[in-house]
Amino acid sequence: MGISRRETSKLLLSLTIMALLSAAFSAYISSASGQPILTLTVATNKESYDIRELVIINGDVTYQGEPATDCLISIETRNPKDNSLLYRTIPIGDPSQTLPIQIQDAYLTYLNGTITDTVTLNTLVQLHATIQNTAARPYDIVITATVLDGTSISIFSGFHAASISIGQSTDFSWSFFVQEWAYSGKAQAFINVYNDFPKNGGTPYALEGKHEFYITRNSELTHPYSILPETYSSQPGEYQTSFRASPDMFTVPGDYPIYATVIYAMDPPTPSYQASNSTSYNLNSYPSPPQAAFTYSPLEIYQNMTVTFDGSSSSAEGYNDTIISYEWTIDDPNDPQHIVNVGNYTDPPDPTVSHVFEYSGTFTVELNVTDNEGLWSTTSKPVHILSEYDPTADFVWTPPAPIINVQVTFNASSSTPGWSAQIADYAPITDYEWNFSGIILSTNNSIIDYIFADLGNFTVTLTVTDSIGRTDSTSRIVEVQNETRRIYDVAEPYGEIDMRDVALVARAFGSQPGDDNWDPRADITGPIYGVPDGEVDMRDVALPARYFGETY
Repeated sequence: MGISRRETSKLLLSLTIMALLSAAFSAYISSASGQPILTLTVATNKESYDIRELVIINGDVTYQGEPATDCLISIETRNPKDNSLLYRTIPIGDPSQTLPIQIQDAYLTYLNGTITDTVTLNTLVQLHATIQNTAARPYDIVITATVLDGTSISIFSGFHAASISIGQSTDFSWSFFVQEWAYSGKAQAFINVYNDFPKNGGTPYALEGKHEFYITRNSELTHPYSILPETYSSQPGEYQTSFRASPDMFTVPGDYPIYATVIYAMDPPTPSYQASNSTSYNLNSYPSPPQAAFTYSPLEIYQNMTVTFDGSSSSAEGYNDTIISYEWTIDDPNDPQHIVNVGNYTDPPDPTVSHVFEYSGTFTVELNVTDNEGLWSTTSKPVHILSEYDPTADFVWTPPAPIINVQVTFNASSSTPGWSAQIADYAPITDYEWNFSGIILSTNNSIIDYIFADLGNFTVTLTVTDSIGRTDSTSRIVEVQNETRRIYDVAEPYGEIDMRDVALVARAFGSQPGDDNWDPRADITGPIYGVPDGEVDMRDVALPARYFGETY
């Protein structure tokens, strides 16, 4: 069967297209000289490392033989069990390729869904990340999460494989446990999105997302001061990132592979170029001593208060190791203690002890921990014991601007009991004595009502007495106003509702205590209804406007 002229033209066109594609593909993988257009190296600064030692991963990137810029490098590190330890995306310069995925948000929650920025040791939490597809087609993605503590130790690494449709915004989450060896201070989570795992040559679909949070050893602690280390750096033709292997008993000695892929693209629609490489390092297997660490609670300790010391933040620094002895030395001259809690590999000992310090002062507590290999370490802390203290009197009243012959409520529930060494507890407040400028009233209730029959400034004094007879007093000046003054007449001179009244309330509109434009005089509805509502809203604005021009 012959071929028509039209079919011959189609065949020639197809061959021409195939030739052009072949040429383009050849240009993609090599230059005219036969050398690769894009090259990538990956290495570590050492061949082997100890536990907790900083692993530095670095390499070079060239494009047509020159230091490359405006590219993205994906990094993946795994352990000998083929579990991931680290996923990172490192930019060099300002990558110009159009990235189809955006990492919109990242945050932490407890398992009940409560958002938090602080996590205590030995706590299970969830990391969330919101991902949106901003491109005009769906994508199959691998989204990864890596959590490093403040010393760059890998706490967690995980992934999800998913499909994300056009315009779709999806929330992904990972649960992870903050181990007792984690550093107290700032920590950081890194979110990355790839078209495949970096070990398979996967390249980034998004710039790396980051979320910072705090780790504390004790729920009573505030955020400890800390500065996060730089975990990556780059310049034209070079990149570097780093992390540390965790010291827990599941960290396996052996060879740890590292995979890296770089993608480079000029302005679309120019084709992208990519290159991959890999290396490995060795984690030493020789025995490492444990690290001793402990916390105590409460943080403020008073005479005859029970203190609990907890050594569970100590860590066994080696594969398959565990702590089998906690030895405590409490240097209390009035009651010295030496306590040894011993267990074995399958039945570890109790890491806690309790002690009561009878007198105030500063005392030293030392902990020695020993692991199943017989290796040990110690740590010590000064513990400050405070003297007992008296109750503290405090009160407020409503309305805040009382009117003659109108009931005023005084509330002393903000008074606090003091610690008593005698009963080894907080001594409850049993009596509230009120002195209204010479008129004395006593009650065992923290709330009392009173009516002022005269105008003027009155000194109100509250004296609280606790169950063991200790007292404390405080005084306040209460201004009692004439009931003939209009409550919406807020600006001087009084007697007329004019623009000064309207302007004062208008300036404070929408404010609450603490705002820059807050003015308590503008909170008109509070005194009218007996309890301040703590906000200047339309009800407050409406009153001087309604009675504008009134004189009295």
